[in-house]
Amino acid sequence: MSKYGLVAVVAARHIAETRIEPVAAWKAAAAELISESRELRDKACPRGAFLGLCEEGLVKGVAPGHYHRGYRMNKVYALRGVDILRYEPELAGNVGKLWSRVVGNHAVGHHGQVDVVVELWINGLIRTRSQ
Repeated sequence: MSKYGLVAVVAARHIAETRIEPVAAWKAAAAELISESRELRDKACPRGAFLGLCEEGLVKGVAPGHYHRGYRMNKVYALRGVDILRYEPELAGNVGKLWSRVVGNHAVGHHGQVDVVVELWINGLIRTRSQ
């Protein structure tokens, strides 16, 4: 499991268990799991992906809302990732290929956004359209 994927899973579980806000849950999970540096704990791309999914109500146990004011493309990447996995769930096993599908022909580096999506997906923490 990737570092940021694990943070997302722990944050989602914190929310479900304690009803804390997604921003606080991400910060708590990152502080708990990433000891290397504050810069790594505060990395915007995976945090933005997680909070973007929360905003749309796609993380189980999280009500839709406004949780993030940062770089919006991370949310877009996460939403695309979820949409792709709904039709091609086997891509959860290939983060590189999934990222290529998310960004298409654009030369954009992967910075943990899809790790968040994949780990939430694998752990059953993404709502399906019927939930």
